[in-house]
Amino acid sequence: MDGNPVIEMLGRPLRLAVIGGGPGSFIGETHRSAARLDGRYELVAAVVSSDRSRSRAAAVAMGVAEERAYADAFALIAGEAVRTDGADVVAIMTPNDTHHTYAMAALEAGFDVIVDKPIANTLAQGLEILDRVESTGLVFCVTHNYTGYPLVRQAKAMVEAGQVGEIRLVQVEYVQGGKADETDPSPTGELPWRYDPVRGGPSLVLGDIGTHAHNLVRFVTGLEVAELAAEVGTIVPGRMVHDYAGALLRFSNGARGNFWVTQAAAGVENCLRIRVSGTRGTLEWMQEQPTVLVFRPIEGPVELRTPNGPGTLPLAARATRVVAGHPEGFHEAFANIYSDAAEAIAARRSGDSPDPLALHYPTARDGVLGLRFVEAAIQSTKAGEPGHHVPEDQRSDMNNLRWGVISTANIGMSKVTPAIQKAPNCDVVAIASRDAHRAAVAAAHLGISTSYGSYEALLADGDIDAVYIPLPNDLHAEWVIKAAAAGKHVLCEKPLAVSTAQASSMVAACRDAGVKLAEAFMYRHHPSWVEAVRLVRSGEIGELQAVQSWFSYFNDDPSDIRNRVVNHGGALMDVGCYNINASRMLFNSEPIRIESVVRRDPEMGIDIVTSGLLEFAGGGQATFTCSTRAEDDQRVHIVGSKGRIEFEIPFNIPPDVETRIHVMSGGNPPVEPGKVTVTFPPADQYTIQAQLFARSVLEEIQVPVGPEDAIANMAVIEAILRSD
Repeated sequence: MDGNPVIEMLGRPLRLAVIGGGPGSFIGETHRSAARLDGRYELVAAVVSSDRSRSRAAAVAMGVAEERAYADAFALIAGEAVRTDGADVVAIMTPNDTHHTYAMAALEAGFDVIVDKPIANTLAQGLEILDRVESTGLVFCVTHNYTGYPLVRQAKAMVEAGQVGEIRLVQVEYVQGGKADETDPSPTGELPWRYDPVRGGPSLVLGDIGTHAHNLVRFVTGLEVAELAAEVGTIVPGRMVHDYAGALLRFSNGARGNFWVTQAAAGVENCLRIRVSGTRGTLEWMQEQPTVLVFRPIEGPVELRTPNGPGTLPLAARATRVVAGHPEGFHEAFANIYSDAAEAIAARRSGDSPDPLALHYPTARDGVLGLRFVEAAIQSTKAGEPGHHVPEDQRSDMNNLRWGVISTANIGMSKVTPAIQKAPNCDVVAIASRDAHRAAVAAAHLGISTSYGSYEALLADGDIDAVYIPLPNDLHAEWVIKAAAAGKHVLCEKPLAVSTAQASSMVAACRDAGVKLAEAFMYRHHPSWVEAVRLVRSGEIGELQAVQSWFSYFNDDPSDIRNRVVNHGGALMDVGCYNINASRMLFNSEPIRIESVVRRDPEMGIDIVTSGLLEFAGGGQATFTCSTRAEDDQRVHIVGSKGRIEFEIPFNIPPDVETRIHVMSGGNPPVEPGKVTVTFPPADQYTIQAQLFARSVLEEIQVPVGPEDAIANMAVIEAILRSD
């Protein structure tokens, strides 16, 4: 985990106020140490006990100023809300029955919130919190901390990259022995809060550890539980609260699963374990041995993955702080959740964009889905019936994102739509063409249930949440704006528009309609580019000096829309936009000077060879050539003061082949440069793009790359055409 993005965005750490977790509380110190570890928070206010004098003394001992050691939670929220140096974030680690009350009060006062699991005691309370989070746009994090382990994130990344294939079987267990003593089935006298169903929730074992197991499964697989047959009850005779739950699961893709959790397994400490089996292999991870992830490919020997070891993917690399061979554990995993939430909070407050890899912290939506699972398991037990359906929320944001495709264009038919269909949080439910027959044929070919003979009819479909638009460039603005007016989120092919003015109007229309908009530069999401950007920004190749790129293919068909002026075709708009976008992304800034040479087809009028020179602040330069009349080729070279990076396939990366980047540094260049080759397993960048976009809609978070980037990219395109 490199740098401190909170300091970079805000110029200071986030100011943290804590509620709960006083002396003797294991979870309280865990939260506070997680906040301290990466220097992204400063503890400024606290109330840590219901005993006022004890709370004040403990808060002061933690370093909180006396005037900010509050008597109770409501005094803290009110007091910090009016201070000019007041807290930014409120962290809640109190008994379960107060999570809803304190979280709602903090949200009302405008604080971002971090809360220990479960998000609340009841589904109704959780939904109320989710509604408030969505209406305010505040960041809300639930500390399902096991998803912070580097190798849990490695497992997720391997699943997303297709290394285990289509998921078929899932097993998860969380087994503890702390409540196995049969001589003490239930406490006598005043009940500890966990044993009180009013305070601890309707199921002790499911609320305490079952929600962790459920969240872990969803995080790693990207799947939702669609059906379950559960038994929830007690193992210890005479016990009045649940200490066991088991369930057979059926997931949203049809995969089967086994789930069991207990706190009454004598002698067991804290065994959280998951196994995910797909068509290409099996992953296994256990929390008591957190630095080993076992991968069993269908062909070949068993592979062991370790933190920062060979094969580490960017999501896992971000979560580690030490070099390979050094152990990290529970506290570091917990800190990863806090640090990711901190980056999201700082980005919201500063208006900057967070690293997309920081957006994997558990949200209010995750907390609500955990409560929905608990409720379904309890209802299944009461009904005594197998196959009890997990209730579906009537709002679209609790389901997969439902897509409509506007146009039967080749890029959509051959690449993007099938990729969207593979994303676990996406359903393609309709496709439209101006030719009803063509739409019906396309729907049948892709297995889409509904087809429309007009784009207007698709936009009028209330069962569609988002649209993908692969229309000709000159039609993007019209249909993006119409989609926004219809309340649809939009993923639009690049370039977003044909002018900066047009792009600005599209961004404004979507903002005013409250819908998401993204430009479909799919390459940015491929693991090879995520890693290249990380290498550049971490300084591993020194100061970035130059980016050199080439993107070309041969097409002289005058009927092709890419060769028609009226459709705003040409090399620069079709492929040169990639060269520009990649250069801007790598320099993480906008060019201050632009020069170009443009060659046009004398009959068609479109540019067929365009070269550009972009100068960035500090002297960095990007040069590129794009062409529609040259041999098919694409190259990107990234040159720093201490090394360079070369892509084997930078843009049109096939989904079913490995790809590599070569990192050169030292040695004896150019004869024998020092060279490290980083290999990435097959990954469908279009699927990753769809999955990330859907996640931004479903979880009400920022899209990985905001639409304002499309305006900036278009500004460079315009400047290149003016410069010629």
